[in-house]
Amino acid sequence: MPGHDITDWFQWALWAIVSLLLFILYHPLNAKIFWKTGIATSFNRVFLVLAAFLKIICTVAYILTVSLFVIVLIHWVVVVVWLIVFGGITKFDNN
Repeated sequence: MPGHDITDWFQWALWAIVSLLLFILYHPLNAKIFWKTGIATSFNRVFLVLAAFLKIICTVAYILTVSLFVIVLIHWVVVVVWLIVFGGITKFDNN
């Protein structure tokens, strides 16, 4: 079927954009509802841009590997490094 691959990629790209938007919106929404100490960080534009970059990297990793494990591992490593090495844990401290 001519153009079938283009349609598949177009649909895939639309779903990737929708999931990117949901990923970005999830962080401030999660902070507002469940993680009140994270509101300032989760609404920070730099944080949200970095979250968007992480989502794009995970999306590309999924395209290349078709493995959820790979993107979970990438996300986990980035979050742990941010929390422990770069002091992100202090952003969520109640004291």
